[in-house]
Amino acid sequence: MTDYEKDGEEKIPSLEETEEWAMKCFLAAGVLSDRGDYRKAVSLYQHAYRLRREEAPRTLNELNNIAWSYDTLGDREKAFALQEKLCTLRSKVLGEDHPQTVKSKARLEEYRAKLDGQPKS
Repeated sequence: MTDYEKDGEEKIPSLEETEEWAMKCFLAAGVLSDRGDYRKAVSLYQHAYRLRREEAPRTLNELNNIAWSYDTLGDREKAFALQEKLCTLRSKVLGEDHPQTVKSKARLEEYRAKLDGQPKS
């Protein structure tokens, strides 16, 4: 029986437990990314992202890391799409002039340049 089962019924994890799991996934993803295992890292970043509210500041960081991981893996279209979503969310949550929003917009332009310079398949 797991921590989430009692008397044969599934227990819904609390917000604190969910946040704890999200943070563990995020930290493990960071270690994998540091080791160059971007495919596994992006999977854990995505899991952490799904465990949190979309507009929470930490969730925005996970979205940033997912976009960066896709860019590192060479999937420019996914990286661009996620970065575009991140810019929209950061503008809404943090404001247009917030340093993280400004940085996200600059990175979006970097991704756009990579896409524009990418050979057509």
